[in-house]
Amino acid sequence: MDRNKYSSIAHREHLFSNPISEIKINRIIDFLQLEPHAKVLDIGAGKCELLIRLVEKYGIEATAVESYEGSILEAKQQAQKRIPEEKITYIVQDAKQVISEYVNHFDVGICVGSTHALGSLELTLQALKRNVKKGGFILVGEGYWKNKPSQEYLDALGGADESELKKHHENVFIGERMGLVPIWSVVASDDDWDELG
Repeated sequence: MDRNKYSSIAHREHLFSNPISEIKINRIIDFLQLEPHAKVLDIGAGKCELLIRLVEKYGIEATAVESYEGSILEAKQQAQKRIPEEKITYIVQDAKQVISEYVNHFDVGICVGSTHALGSLELTLQALKRNVKKGGFILVGEGYWKNKPSQEYLDALGGADESELKKHHENVFIGERMGLVPIWSVVASDDDWDELG
């Protein structure tokens, strides 16, 4: 099964490949208050809509890491209509192979819905903590179980395991344990999923 292909098909009608609503994404963008010289990294950037909006609003420089070339091709088509070409560096490669090249390099590190790219939430936070300068921001969006999933549900997900996702408060605790200070927690609601259609 080509996970990237199925993900691309599932998200083809969506600007963002995650369950956070556009309203909440825009609130996050406004919250960041970035300077034009800021550098932003997005792991699992998908179609790069979040990066494109950050460039539009703040004029920042961005690096998009995405393993699926089809998403990057779509991102480039959208970006060329809206922002200067040189504002986003696109890296089509496995994130694990790229991430060690950037130590204390970025002002913002993003990984929304793609912590699997680096192996887990904890490994993603460790990597972004190395990549982002002290005083910078890390934005991570991680799935979590609202209710204990049934075995039938896990089987329908292709043999998923309950341990793959944690409860929301456990995810927050992982970051705190690593010395990260949560300053804003946005939880996707059922309405957000509904907005994705």
